Amino acid sequence: MTLKKMYFVDVLYFSVLKKQKMKKHLDEKKKKCKAGKVETRLEFPGREKVKFGEVVEAPPKLSFPKVTFQPFRNEKLTSCKCEFGVQDLTTKNNVI
Repeated sequence: MTLKKMYFVDVLYFSVLKKQKMKKHLDEKKKKCKAGKVETRLEFPGREKVKFGEVVEAPPKLSFPKVTFQPFRNEKLTSCKCEFGVQDLTTKNNVI
């Protein structure tokens, strides 16, 4: 065989291998998706069909304790104490 014919034989061989690998990969992916769907169906039954005007029971309401918000005073935001005295953060000058 000549070099060109061998090259085309190799190219065809590798393209066939690539297609087979891709097909195998997609088949495994399909199996994985199908297996996942079966498990979720067993755990969660899904939505109930409710007709208009039908009375249904609602889930209990979640209650969280209220958090009181205390805003910072302006002194804390604009100045801080350091070794040299009070430093004004807005102008970055030391005030003694």
